Amino acid sequence: MTRDFAMIDRVLDQHMEASKPAALNPLLFEGHPGDPPSSADAVWGRFAINYGESQQTELGRVNSRFRVVGEAVLQVFGPIDRGKKAILAAVDEVASAFRGKSLGHGMVSIQQPSVQRVGRDGSKLQYNVAIPFQADPRNGALTYGTQPPSSATSGVVLDTSTVELHGPDESVDATRNDEVTLHVIGNATLSGTTTKNAVNGVATFDDVVLAVSDPETVRLEARAAHWWSRQSAPIDVALP
Repeated sequence: MTRDFAMIDRVLDQHMEASKPAALNPLLFEGHPGDPPSSADAVWGRFAINYGESQQTELGRVNSRFRVVGEAVLQVFGPIDRGKKAILAAVDEVASAFRGKSLGHGMVSIQQPSVQRVGRDGSKLQYNVAIPFQADPRNGALTYGTQPPSSATSGVVLDTSTVELHGPDESVDATRNDEVTLHVIGNATLSGTTTKNAVNGVATFDDVVLAVSDPETVRLEARAAHWWSRQSAPIDVALP
């Protein structure tokens, strides 16, 4: 599970960094070096991620199992005399930025954030944003770099298509050489080399063939273990 937690941390940290309110200076992340500001006038934040023991959560009347559930917490601190407005603006901005979001190609699903007033500590005032989440960690998602052709002839080799392995940051993970397989969705048969290993995060399919008995519209779905699958755009397959 340690690797799963690291993947989730990365997705949540990246979204927090991208959503950082301008008023927070600095924004500290748990596990990264950094100290609270020395200035008594500063409004600043600390972001941490906590994981729960339960892997089951209730959605309406249905119990759904997730591999990981947890809560991210943004703590926001500021001076009581003139920082409350900036604090409230910052926590509201973060709650809105996370509310209902699906992050990392759907790997992390954010629930309803809540704003909590913790109170004062000397001359400081603290508010928290609690961000509950559910996660089904994957390496990332498959994406077509080059789509299969929109039209094809039965029994004729398709133009080359490529499938990219995108990590949680939604860019090609050039370190991966996972096995990727194409499957046909629709009334057709698929032949040729339908399984390829990615090279630098990209799998290339250059000799696959669709065969139909009547004109059909189909799709090709790319699949790989521990990755979100991806369907192609429609392909109109005609008879020769």
